[in-house]
Amino acid sequence: MEECDEILIKKCQSGDDTAFRELIDKYKKGAINAAYRMVNDRQLAEDIVQESFIRVYKYIDDFRGDSKFFTWLYKIILNICRDHFRSQPDKTPISLEDAPVSNLLRREIPDFVETPERYLENKELQKLLKEKINCLSFKHREVIVLRELQEFSYKEIANILEIPLGTVKSRVNAARSYLQDMLTNKETVVR
Repeated sequence: MEECDEILIKKCQSGDDTAFRELIDKYKKGAINAAYRMVNDRQLAEDIVQESFIRVYKYIDDFRGDSKFFTWLYKIILNICRDHFRSQPDKTPISLEDAPVSNLLRREIPDFVETPERYLENKELQKLLKEKINCLSFKHREVIVLRELQEFSYKEIANILEIPLGTVKSRVNAARSYLQDMLTNKETVVR
């Protein structure tokens, strides 16, 4: 945990509301971005983050510093996202339409000199990849978002999702395999 965060958290645990406001200011933008990547709705993402910070305030005394503060916050955000989608079974799948896929594409497309043709090809591939990510089940989508878009380590993902490290690796591998199959075969089946 960063030293600055450690000091702010200790102050928060002592009842310092100014320190809590500093934590909010420091992490609000990243938290909204993280929530938005899961729900693809700006207002809903802001609501989720607001609820997340309410929970952080309520349970700040339970934070032991075993992980980074943002990892703990992200876990809270992810749980609220899950709760939202459980309560909305008729909703369409989560869309990642506006999420950057540069990390996913790095494995698929080598660096080239950018020509107008390649630029258009890359844009089309990004759009297709985002559509295919939308077709994954939530458990596969969340590990791809955490690993490829949020760039969490496998260990951090295991901590956030509270699942074994092997399960994380298996799900990421399966999600990548499903994406590759869908991109190769042009399938859109949710797995």
